[in-house]
Amino acid sequence: MRGLVNALVMLAVLGFVVGLVLRTTAGDLMSARPELADPVFYWRGAIVLLALALLILLISPKRK
Repeated sequence: MRGLVNALVMLAVLGFVVGLVLRTTAGDLMSARPELADPVFYWRGAIVLLALALLILLISPKRK
């Protein structure tokens, strides 16, 4: 279960980085695929992935 949480956090970090890169260098992609060039799309997805990882941690049984 810990591996799934780590994978979700890594995907969230990737989403934040992609959103940051798109925000700072909105160039050719904006004209080619405007629906994928919105950085808020990636940031919202990253927040959802972090919330899912937190939920998994909260509901998983504790090891002793």
